Amino acid sequence: MRILIVDDQFYNLSILSDIIESLGYEYKVAADGGEAIIALEHSRFNLVLMDISMPNINGFEAIHYIRTHFDYPLSEIPVVAMTGINNRFSTNNQEFQSAGFSSIIDKPFSIDKLIEIINTYSWKDAEMPSLEEKRKSEMNKYLKGNRFSDLGIDQDTVQ
Repeated sequence: MRILIVDDQFYNLSILSDIIESLGYEYKVAADGGEAIIALEHSRFNLVLMDISMPNINGFEAIHYIRTHFDYPLSEIPVVAMTGINNRFSTNNQEFQSAGFSSIIDKPFSIDKLIEIINTYSWKDAEMPSLEEKRKSEMNKYLKGNRFSDLGIDQDTVQ
C-alpha cells in the first residue's frame, strides 16, 4: 500500500511518515495541495491523508482538483481530510463529504484511529493483518525506545 501524506507542518509529516513506515507501508510526503496534485500525477497511491489548512493550495482546493481534473480511477482515490478542531474550516462531516473527501480524522488523533483509517482503505482482510495484530506486532516494536519518549511526547497521540 502506498500512502501520500499532505501537510504543511514538518513535525506532522515526520511523525506520520514514521508511523506509516513502521506499519510497513510505502509513503511520500507533500507540503501542500499543489505538491499533492503533482505527486498524484506522477506516482500511484492507494490513499491520501490530507491536511485542510495549508498555504498555496489548501485541502478543499486540492480535493476539488482531484475529483474534477483527474480521470477514473485516480479521480476516485480515497482522500482522508485531517483537520484540527480549532481550524478555520468547519469540522462538519457533510461539508467534507460534499467537497469529495472519503472521510475525516480530527487532529490530534490517536495512532489506533490512524491505523483504523488506513485499514478502511487498505487491502482485503485476507491479505492484511488485522488492526489488533498490526498494532501489537509493529507499533509496540516501533514505539519502544523511539524519539517520542526522548521528546516527552505521549506516544498514543499525534498532533
